[in-house]
Amino acid sequence: MRIKPKHARVDPRWPEAWATSDRSGFIGNHRDLRNQQQYAGFELVTLNDLVYAWEYDVPNRQLGALILPPDPPPIDNARPERYYIEEQTFRIEESGDLRLLMDGTPRLLSNRQGTSQSLAAI
Repeated sequence: MRIKPKHARVDPRWPEAWATSDRSGFIGNHRDLRNQQQYAGFELVTLNDLVYAWEYDVPNRQLGALILPPDPPPIDNARPERYYIEEQTFRIEESGDLRLLMDGTPRLLSNRQGTSQSLAAI
């Protein structure tokens, strides 16, 4: 005679089928199994994994597709800010050269052969 599994209920007057969970391998009553679902696109799909209630993962909405609203209508004769006027950035490269970005045009100042220039000179 087989030993009763931990998660199975046994009633001699009303026998029930046992089943094994696809996720954990525990044996319990077949009627307690549920189909695991997951979002795919705009709907829930069944993964064909039968699991018990304590193993069931709530479907994560982040796996579904997002429905984005349409873009707002454009503004006629828009006036964007002119941020490029205020941009004055520089970077020093591995060779020691100084690269400037002023008014959208890059300039390269070389430290080689005594042609060094300062930022104030530009």
